[in-house]
Amino acid sequence: MHTLPTATYRLQFNSKFSFESAQKIIDYLSLLGISHIYASPYFQAAAGSTHGYDILNHNKISEELGGESKYQDFCFHLKKNGLGQILDIVPNHMSIDAEQNVWWWDILKKGQSSKYASYFDINWSATSTSKNKIVIPLLSDHYGKLLRSKKIQLKQKANKIIISCEQLEFPISTESFIALYTSEDLKQKSIEQIISEINFDPIILHTFLQQQHYRLSFWRTSSHLFCYRRFFDINNLIALRQENDLVFQQTHQFIAKLLGEHIIDGLRVDHIDGLRDPEQYLHHLRKLATDAWIIVEKILLPQEQLPKSWPIDGTTGYDFLNSCLNIFIDPLSEQAFDEIYKDFTGEKEKYSFILYKKKKDIIDSNFRGEINYLSELLLNICEQEHYYYDYTSLEYYQALREIIACVPVYRTYIRPFHHTHHSTIEINRSIITASINASIKEASLLNLNIDSGPFIFIKKILLQSSHTNLSAEFVSRFQQITGTIMAKGAEDTAFYCYNRFPAVNEVGGDPGRFGLTINDFHSFLSQIQKNYPCTMLTTSTHDTKRGEDTRMRLAVLSENPTGWREAIYRWNQHNHCKKKQENNLPDHNTEYLLYYTLFAAWPIEEERLQEYMLKSVREAKIYTSWKNPNEHYENILRQFISSLVHDQYFMNDIYHFVEEHLYTARVNSLSQTLIKLTAPGIPDIYQGCELWDLGLVDPDNRKAVDYKLRYKLLEESLHLWPEEVLLQMDIGVPKIWLINKILTFRKCHPEILAPSAEYTALQVEGKKKDHVFAFMRARKAISIIPLLAFKKNKETKENKETNYWEDTFIKCPEGKWENLFTKEMLSSKSTENIFMEKLFSKFPIAFLFSVI
Repeated sequence: MHTLPTATYRLQFNSKFSFESAQKIIDYLSLLGISHIYASPYFQAAAGSTHGYDILNHNKISEELGGESKYQDFCFHLKKNGLGQILDIVPNHMSIDAEQNVWWWDILKKGQSSKYASYFDINWSATSTSKNKIVIPLLSDHYGKLLRSKKIQLKQKANKIIISCEQLEFPISTESFIALYTSEDLKQKSIEQIISEINFDPIILHTFLQQQHYRLSFWRTSSHLFCYRRFFDINNLIALRQENDLVFQQTHQFIAKLLGEHIIDGLRVDHIDGLRDPEQYLHHLRKLATDAWIIVEKILLPQEQLPKSWPIDGTTGYDFLNSCLNIFIDPLSEQAFDEIYKDFTGEKEKYSFILYKKKKDIIDSNFRGEINYLSELLLNICEQEHYYYDYTSLEYYQALREIIACVPVYRTYIRPFHHTHHSTIEINRSIITASINASIKEASLLNLNIDSGPFIFIKKILLQSSHTNLSAEFVSRFQQITGTIMAKGAEDTAFYCYNRFPAVNEVGGDPGRFGLTINDFHSFLSQIQKNYPCTMLTTSTHDTKRGEDTRMRLAVLSENPTGWREAIYRWNQHNHCKKKQENNLPDHNTEYLLYYTLFAAWPIEEERLQEYMLKSVREAKIYTSWKNPNEHYENILRQFISSLVHDQYFMNDIYHFVEEHLYTARVNSLSQTLIKLTAPGIPDIYQGCELWDLGLVDPDNRKAVDYKLRYKLLEESLHLWPEEVLLQMDIGVPKIWLINKILTFRKCHPEILAPSAEYTALQVEGKKKDHVFAFMRARKAISIIPLLAFKKNKETKENKETNYWEDTFIKCPEGKWENLFTKEMLSSKSTENIFMEKLFSKFPIAFLFSVI
């Protein structure tokens, strides 16, 4: 029987944080109260991998992390300390960067005759001139240029002949190898001489390369050709066909062994939406891991539900992250922030329209090949449909582009030839119908002059109850690509263009959303308890756009729109002289994000700020991009940032503005942590986030963690009173202290915060009732936090005697309750209420548990 986690701790393994490094912190994590290590992928990955998602071999432990022996030591010490392990697995794709991917290497040598040819999702006819060849778009420049400059060469390596180009290596085909060795010239010349002669003449070398089962190509061609399904648009990560039983068996062989030996208790499935049939895969996985904890990386947008037929325990928690964030945002300030953003930047478009446009841009720039492939499929299907017979590939491309841009979720889950749960069918029909109706409307509003016929035909194929092989292929490919384009269009583009309130520009979030009511959040948590009580609750991951405490600091600004408006206009006026007069660059939208970033991540060193802002403008793809960097614009931005950082007056102003909001932000962070640790679900702590996490996007979320400091602070805090803990607020002691208190309570009283424990929304009364969030678990424990308390904290700072909470109190069941943080005993009788003023007098949040 596998053990269900009570709390997980995410570790990011890499060459600088190995199994040996992890072994050294097991005592610390045990003391913190963690039940399970939650490990990033640790199978053999590409050399120098910083994340482990570029796997080369699913059945081998990474040598860079310490290999099998160090792994065994790590696992032994985990069990010795009573800790379990959850593993992040990568079923969707593999790296093609090295010969260690023996399947890929064999395919390159043998082509379609390789026994592994069906393992990868390859289009063997990507171009009319490359029939039955894999087009490999990994070259740094055009093939012809590299050939003429002799950067593509034949080489001998370890008694083999390979094709080498810069850092890339490829095998030669079995046929060409034999031809080379049986050449008549071989009787008179050595292999070295023959290779030298071939390398000397580009025409001869080109002729030799044409004999291979692949065609080398410039990396930019990948956006126009569907060569093979990639992980998003990363050319050196090729997609696996998990619908092939052999692929599933061979990629899960070692995983099955780890589960069977109880080395791991659960699995986190990466990028579930990339698979052709996620449900089929998950049913296979559940048979393999009968009683293990299984969660999937699945982004659920607001109001979206997991398919009910998936045999899993929940998601990795992005839905919780975003809902929890939004209760700390004041919805009454939305109009004010709309006006501030429009006035300051001149940006007037809503997020939904920006996303629509950016998804279309992404299709044209990154995924034209995939949409062309879908268009060709439609042409083949409509040969049997006389009504749609003479529509062209271009017309289908335009219709697909519009429809995909209007799909409001990452993907749908139609399963050709398979039974689907009736609720999933209805949801799919609703989403597809709405998307196609919206796309026809948008095309009309924009005067795109696109006939409605292709839209109607696509809808017919997607919604038909029975499928042919061709239509099933179309449906599956369509669904796989919508998620990819949503991710690239939203997370990697639109999130950096629409900067109204960046706290909500988060993975799984909706930047057009602004705040959540208390009742709606209670409803959200109640649904978790009812449907997925074992889902993961997270507030930071390796993919989040901002650290959990960075977002909490930004959230405070929603309570002070007037102060924010005054500050940004003051800063803009002060810094105007630092801008290049030419076009008044950097632009106001970038400047606006820069001020948000300075506030959110303060104190921040110049190098880190420069890196983040450069990434932001390249992701936005307006003035510059990763594909086509605009050095002139980027230099202007660098100079502007540098001038700000070295302006002491401006830096002092930022410092004082941050200080004004800092205490509230930190209370928000503690509140968010308490909710995560006590709400229905399994809480996860991302590495290092037990102290304040003011990180920004990658690589901040993979930075080294100072565990010696954390262990020291944890040990020192164990016997501190709350007043003493609060004195060390600046270094984050209240957060690690709180985590330890709650996780220790969870261990001692597992039934109270268990997945099956009842969730009850508690009623708050009084003038400030809308500023308190409280819930009860199993009728024996109560979490209580303040909400939108900036005004309260400001008033208290100015007047220590003020009673902000006035008559506000909480109603809870009769009995005696102890405050876990302050050890105060509180009574609740029909004639007595628990008042907020007393409850929060020694520590800003509260966790009560029944002592009778």
